[in-house]
Amino acid sequence: MTKSGLCVTDGLAMRPLVLVLLLLFGCSQGGPLPERVGGMKGLEVRHFEGERLFDYMDGGAELYYEYGFRRLWVRDYRSEEGEFRAELYEMEDPQGAFGLLTGEGGGEEVDIGQRGFYGDGTLVFWKGPHFVRVSAEEDLRGKVLKLGRAIASRLKGGGSPPQVIGYIPRGVKTFLYFRGPLALNNFYFLSHQDLLSLGEGAEGVAYRAHGGSVILVRYPEPSEAQRVLEGIGGFLKGARTEGGVVIGRSRRGWAGGRAGGRLLLLVLDFPSPEEVRGFLETFPLGGGRR
Repeated sequence: MTKSGLCVTDGLAMRPLVLVLLLLFGCSQGGPLPERVGGMKGLEVRHFEGERLFDYMDGGAELYYEYGFRRLWVRDYRSEEGEFRAELYEMEDPQGAFGLLTGEGGGEEVDIGQRGFYGDGTLVFWKGPHFVRVSAEEDLRGKVLKLGRAIASRLKGGGSPPQVIGYIPRGVKTFLYFRGPLALNNFYFLSHQDLLSLGEGAEGVAYRAHGGSVILVRYPEPSEAQRVLEGIGGFLKGARTEGGVVIGRSRRGWAGGRAGGRLLLLVLDFPSPEEVRGFLETFPLGGGRR
């Protein structure tokens, strides 16, 4: 098995040493991306590890590091119908790969990997610690999905979504899982500064509700959630605190926050202060989906 855990040669110990070496060599050269799928022929594999991700993408790499980037394989494919590109990101854990999917997912949900989406010629899916993007110059849905399934079959799965996802109401289908301010600012721009102290160990979810936005953060320590709540008034106009609930004005409406244990609940751009208070006071910070 390679260090990445993506190529398996179990059960080869009793076979000739030469065969084992050939298989291992082929695995390391091709990586997890297949050389040929149907009429699609793969070109040379490019590999980026650690800080070398900046060599592949000019801007945007910081977001992948926020989710725990380890390495990336890229392979272009050619066929009579058109050209394709497959990008396979390996993250530190399955939750990091899941987070990337929530940031890019949308469109038609497809049964590839542990969860996948297809739209406008691009497929994205999550499987274990891997986030995969397959794209085509044109909307060649069948070819893109076929290539995606071939890649998924070579990856080991496993791993569940982050536990904090369990606080999202059941009716919410679109949300973001984040681990830092860069991802959160892509959903709702708060500030160039890390106002919510999204340091190591902090994680959260964000989604739309009541015409505004809901942000829930879980911190390593309860004291951190309370400390951040006390500082929320710094970016809410006319903020006031009543019964542990902070309410003020945001850029496009009313906003507020409440802390409970290790959790901080923040709502932004709601239509009225009454809706802010009602949402904050009834949200079950004690745990579980509603």
